[in-house]
Amino acid sequence: MMSQTREKQLSSLDPPVLVTDGNERAALAATRGLGQVGIPVIVAAETESSLAGVSRYCTDKWKYPSPLSDPSGFIESIKSAIQVNRVSSVFSISDSTTQVLARVKEELGLAGAVIPSWNAYDLVSDKYRLMELAQQLSVPTPDTFFVPDGNVDAVAERITQYPVVVKPGRSLAQVDGRWTKTNVHCVSSRNELMELYKRTAYLSLPSLIQRKIEGTGQGIFGLFDQGKPLALFAHRRIREKPPAGGVSVFRESIALPEPMTGYAVRLLEQVTWHGVAMVEFKVDRESGVPMLMEINGRFWGSLQLAIDAGLNLPHLLHRMVNGVSEVVPRDSYRVGTKSRWLLGDLDHLLLRVTRSKERLDLPRTAESRWRCLRNFCKLSGSDLHYEIERRDDVGPAKLEYRAWLTDVTGVPIWDVLRAIKKGLGHLSAPGRAVRRLYHRWTTHVPGTVTSVLFVCQGNICRSPFAEMYFQSLLKGRGMGLTVRSAGLGTTPGKPAHWNTRMSAREHHISLDDHATTQLDADLVSNSDLIVVMEVGQEKRVLSLYPESKGKVVLLGCFDAKGPLEIADPYGGPIDHFRTCFSQIVRCCDNLAKELASANRNMVSPPALPHPSKSL
Repeated sequence: MMSQTREKQLSSLDPPVLVTDGNERAALAATRGLGQVGIPVIVAAETESSLAGVSRYCTDKWKYPSPLSDPSGFIESIKSAIQVNRVSSVFSISDSTTQVLARVKEELGLAGAVIPSWNAYDLVSDKYRLMELAQQLSVPTPDTFFVPDGNVDAVAERITQYPVVVKPGRSLAQVDGRWTKTNVHCVSSRNELMELYKRTAYLSLPSLIQRKIEGTGQGIFGLFDQGKPLALFAHRRIREKPPAGGVSVFRESIALPEPMTGYAVRLLEQVTWHGVAMVEFKVDRESGVPMLMEINGRFWGSLQLAIDAGLNLPHLLHRMVNGVSEVVPRDSYRVGTKSRWLLGDLDHLLLRVTRSKERLDLPRTAESRWRCLRNFCKLSGSDLHYEIERRDDVGPAKLEYRAWLTDVTGVPIWDVLRAIKKGLGHLSAPGRAVRRLYHRWTTHVPGTVTSVLFVCQGNICRSPFAEMYFQSLLKGRGMGLTVRSAGLGTTPGKPAHWNTRMSAREHHISLDDHATTQLDADLVSNSDLIVVMEVGQEKRVLSLYPESKGKVVLLGCFDAKGPLEIADPYGGPIDHFRTCFSQIVRCCDNLAKELASANRNMVSPPALPHPSKSL
């Protein structure tokens, strides 16, 4: 085998590799993995600046249109990047870019060599078909009910135990000509299940209902050459975001476990997989059996762990593309190597500290908040590596910290620093940041809630949608509350905005009969919880009605991922309404969980009079 120095010298003469999705952590890991052995990397993304694009190992950058909203423009841009830069291969990082490029693999020529075939990618990405294949190959799966067409009535009759997990067949679905990212849902009753299918458009496509598995997440990562395994790696998840299951934020390399490794190889051999993939399992805490969750036919979020443990999979993939299909021994990486995504781990901690186990869908046996805090504070350890922070490559960490602080505070961090530099007389930006943190971490609903009032400015966009969506949500959960909406400055009796009605229909919500209502003292007095959209609205309600203190909350506080305030889409295109309503849906889902937790013995309250319409 040639020396590493000589190999770097030869690699430096190679044409560049194009790595897509520059803002993904896996793109950063791939860029570093290739760059460390001297392979030039062009980082492509939808933005001018990206996480991988600011790495010292990035030799050039390329901007492309969205593969979801403009797939043809995206394809043409990638073709242009290949021709202009004489790219040798394309490393596609996300589902959105991979599914588009896999369809036109042959058109890309040599650059398409590491992109899986469309038939294989389509099969492993479709959880519905994948679970059918797994059962045929005797690979363990959770107890599964298949819903091919959204008709959940017959299936619901056979479900005898809750909670269950509802999984759309695909992580990306095309509904009414628009691509949308789908979500996995956990439901705790039949009513909630029926309501979920009724109001979620993408569940009209094939989906699964599975028994919820409690246990440890583990994964088998692999590089395959036409179905033949060249390199395998295994890890276990220690902490995730959200805590009940999601993106791993702290993980550890483990020895290849059996029979899990055999199951993973069996599946990927069956589809003659070519390229990289991650087969995700969850080891059932009760039985100890590894249950198949999904397959990601691309690089995965914790790719950096494998590289830190000594298995540089991006480099091995590059060698395979160039005709060197090297079989790596199974014991070629270090066991016990740990990788930590620090800001993701901080998000995990904040969720654990500020939310109850029940609201986070965690079992009672989950570790306490104090133990979470203590574990987070263990900043060093044997063979512990930080995923983003690197002494020899500081650009990505600076960019991520800046973006995280801006997201948390709601204020561009440079504005905060400039305000601090100018002195105490210019602290409006830091003040907004502090208020944001305060609202996020101190918002609690009252102990007993029988009536909820949603408030916005005009009662024609945000609050009417929130009212009707929340009504349908509570009905599905069997929760009896009175739900209304009103505006701080409106003319009574006006209809909902046209774009509001059109966007609401996409969520199976009708606002055709809505008539605006002006907020008044009676509405405030007869409401146990008043939910506003903006900080300024909270201040105004408290100023006009001091008696409302203790029952006014910001709806955005119930969405850990989005901005604190829900921006008014009025005057904007319909896409602004869709974005706004998607945030309202997430917030209302979490608010419903909070109310269910706080109102265990909830009964239907007496109907309260509504000034303008009957509920």
